[in-house]
Amino acid sequence: MLSSMSPTILTKDGQLFMVTGAMGGRTIINSVVNTIVNVVDHGLNAQEAVDAPRLHHQWLPDRIAVERNAFSPDTLALLRSMGHTLFEGPGQGVAEVIVLNAKEGLLEGGVDRRLVAQRPHVADVVRRLVVNGGGGLRRGAGVDHRRQHVVVDLDLLGCVARLHQRLGDDDRHLV
Repeated sequence: MLSSMSPTILTKDGQLFMVTGAMGGRTIINSVVNTIVNVVDHGLNAQEAVDAPRLHHQWLPDRIAVERNAFSPDTLALLRSMGHTLFEGPGQGVAEVIVLNAKEGLLEGGVDRRLVAQRPHVADVVRRLVVNGGGGLRRGAGVDHRRQHVVVDLDLLGCVARLHQRLGDDDRHLV
């Protein structure tokens, strides 16, 4: 199985702009590129960029994998009429994104909800950290209800260290 690590740091005018990465075997690179394109080219915020539907294509097998119910029947029919073989399956990759909103001086976090479906126990640990403040996310964290995404203003490295302490060895690579 093809797998690639591609943690990515983007700068804008020489300053930190975005940090992203993903897990998901052969879909890692597509997941990372999709989040970057969604933020940079489509102007989505961090959470919207992560939530957007994904597709994946690689050399072998020669088919386009699309997330189930993510694209319209017309789009799928158009792809088939162009000779593409399609495979509809579950979510692809698990991406995480942090975008620096320099105007407001905030870090905007995008957490992939696909993780909840794939590893509910990890999502529960993250939920406890965020909702209950269990070790650091409480200070300065909140939800911007106008834009429906998490706004993170905290010592991110400290939070990741605490999350590592709470996860088992099998799931530490997720952070």
